[in-house]
Amino acid sequence: MQQTILTKVIILSSVLKFTYQFTTILPGNIRIHLSAEQLKVLTAPLHADQFIGIALISDQALTFCVHGHVFLTLKVPFSKQEITPTRRQDTLHFYRNLIEECYQKEFSQLTVIDISSRTGINALSAVQLPFNAASSRALYSTLTTSIRKRDKPACLRIIRLITESNRDFNNQQLADLPVNTTLNNFLTVSLITILTQVAILADVDATAMYRLSDSYLEVLAKTNIYRYDFITEFLADIFNLPNTTSTHQISLLKHYVQKHIFTKLTVIELASALDISTVQLRRIMKEHLNITPLEYINEQKIAMGRYLLLTRPDLQILEIADMLCFYDSSHFIKEFLHFSGMAPKQFQQIINA
Repeated sequence: MQQTILTKVIILSSVLKFTYQFTTILPGNIRIHLSAEQLKVLTAPLHADQFIGIALISDQALTFCVHGHVFLTLKVPFSKQEITPTRRQDTLHFYRNLIEECYQKEFSQLTVIDISSRTGINALSAVQLPFNAASSRALYSTLTTSIRKRDKPACLRIIRLITESNRDFNNQQLADLPVNTTLNNFLTVSLITILTQVAILADVDATAMYRLSDSYLEVLAKTNIYRYDFITEFLADIFNLPNTTSTHQISLLKHYVQKHIFTKLTVIELASALDISTVQLRRIMKEHLNITPLEYINEQKIAMGRYLLLTRPDLQILEIADMLCFYDSSHFIKEFLHFSGMAPKQFQQIINA
């Protein structure tokens, strides 16, 4: 088993509160629900391109078992609050995408067995996410994959997790209080910013994406719209946009920068990863993105900084600057002002107003 898979599972389990185990044989609690034919398929030796799994839905939990040379079993408990079949499918889609992201491959076969009662199953409770660099990167990467696949349920699941991680917004909802309009609007702006960046990373055409984002921000500035419905419509419009015609090198560049967003990434390192010179890198980026390599790196780091300010309000600006490998907080503040039009402290005060 690759060490990176184990690391991702450990990180995600601490964030999403599921249990997991790796075994060399199929667990008995899964085996008893399988037909002879299903059992034969799931336990047969794997070919190189095979990646198979089974999802077992009960009234108490979603259990996901994956056969990738060893068996990985995830158990996601449901709370006592009942949910609709739609929310159940959202959860299933979310964890399917999460597992595919961990293994960096798609299921060649996935069997879903529903043994829950027909009156509905129980919901996942709201999660207060303890975001850090690793968990943010994992969920960010999963959202990118979900947009690339045009998987709406998985995208909405991640958006809910991001929203619920905002302490002030979640507390107002739990207390059944009307959400502060300023908080509502700036959370929406932050979510639009995140989705815009991730959509471009997922190869949605950048020009069309920025045009769509600007149009939604203009409407938001004039109208007090319920945030979740507004974001759902925005996501649906993203799925209707064409994919980028960027070169393969530009796609690799975008992925490399996002993968190393929490490291001290240099222009020389980026050029080396693409096996080109720094001169060639500058020319390619100027031609396709109209930006220098260093500007692009800093722009993406600041976008991640806004994401962390939204999802982790307890973090100090100095801590975020350190996580994103800026020289110091002054350097982070300078770049934040350049790309956001306001200081991080001002942005933090607005979204937590």
